Amino acid sequence: MLDKTQIYVSITCRMIHGLRIKDGKASYVSRFVKTSRFKQEEYFNGSKFMKIGDLKGLFGLLMVNMQMLRAKLKIFDVSYGHGTANTALVYHHQKLLALSEGDKPYAIKILEDGDLQTLGMLDYDKRLGHNFTAHPKVDPFTGEMFTLGYSHTAPYVTYRVISKDGFMQDPVPITISDPVLMHDFAIRELFNIYGPSSEMVKNKTLIFSFDSTKKARFGVLPWYAKDEKQYQMV
Repeated sequence: MLDKTQIYVSITCRMIHGLRIKDGKASYVSRFVKTSRFKQEEYFNGSKFMKIGDLKGLFGLLMVNMQMLRAKLKIFDVSYGHGTANTALVYHHQKLLALSEGDKPYAIKILEDGDLQTLGMLDYDKRLGHNFTAHPKVDPFTGEMFTLGYSHTAPYVTYRVISKDGFMQDPVPITISDPVLMHDFAIRELFNIYGPSSEMVKNKTLIFSFDSTKKARFGVLPWYAKDEKQYQMV
């Protein structure tokens, strides 16, 4: 018999799942991450935002332009993001964050009974103005969290450090030759290692495709770099 409460949380498409074990009994709960996108599509009772699977050929270009037009006409609001927060979870500074790399994090609260509640988007007191990777890294010794955001417009990559107290340091823009899908990275003691993918934004559109002519590369950056001068490609 378990003599303490244990809670396990996982995430699937727009939904987080919680398993609570207390006094030898298990209870399960699932809740949608109530992103701005979710609330608007709930209001319209249907899908209104484009999905990554839509970005194929001429139809994909049509969907991109349709979303831009809808936003311009204020059919829906993208000022609070349009991500799904459905890729990964990370716990930092006493906050559980639901993440997707095309948006900012969403803070989730675990209630005493094990239920899950969306608190809202986290922008670190308006210091976060770009996308946030779905796979940030938390150093177990310093308590700091390291993250990045990539974009199809310059600067293509932006690096950030968040203190153990939840303060986001100034952005470090990184110049690379082309926009890429930089889905993940790794940290070693005092250094970050990036692997720019060959999944490139071709012709500066939003449609990703594999470029077999690009060689695999790794970028190395010190943890506390203040600018990109110490960024090296190997």
